[in-house]
Amino acid sequence: MNLYFVRHGESVLAKMDLISNRDLPYGLTGKGVAQTEALAKTFRKTRFTAHYSSTVPRARETSQILSNEVKMPVIYNPHLHEIDMGELEGRHGMGVMEREMEMYESWLLRGELDKRILGGENCFDIEKRFRGFIKMLESENYDGNSNILIVAHAGLFMCMIPRLCPNIDMDFTYHHVPANCGIIHIAGDNGEYRCVRWNETVLE
Repeated sequence: MNLYFVRHGESVLAKMDLISNRDLPYGLTGKGVAQTEALAKTFRKTRFTAHYSSTVPRARETSQILSNEVKMPVIYNPHLHEIDMGELEGRHGMGVMEREMEMYESWLLRGELDKRILGGENCFDIEKRFRGFIKMLESENYDGNSNILIVAHAGLFMCMIPRLCPNIDMDFTYHHVPANCGIIHIAGDNGEYRCVRWNETVLE
């Protein structure tokens, strides 16, 4: 099966230096809506078997726009939410954003996967729910020609796709942050996965 992971469109959070990975009502900017509409047009000739999305508002809004174009209802799955940053959630300011960046550096550059912000997730927590989502897909018995659209978040993709696909590592994802409405194409067969495309980079 082909998994098309898509990062949501630009969120109003991008202009606020605020962390909101739970359910605060921050959706897309006008630019984010335009990005999503442009992406939807590129999917016109792709026949999707299923369409899943994070429950976080910016992903929900992105998925709703895409759903209108691809003619596939959205299945919201809580396993796809962005990484919970614990005591930083709902807070803003450069100091908050720097602490978040330090956490990503710990995970992606130094391999300190057990580190967490107080009250938040570490990489093992994230992997448990992400693997649960992948196992659910496998249980659906999608065939090799199935195209699955999955709308979620940059942090989730950067930390988890290297854990799923042996041909990509965390150093690469740290230095190639997924663009808003960027596409990550994963090919899966008999429980084995490889990253075919990361944004505009085609991988062997």
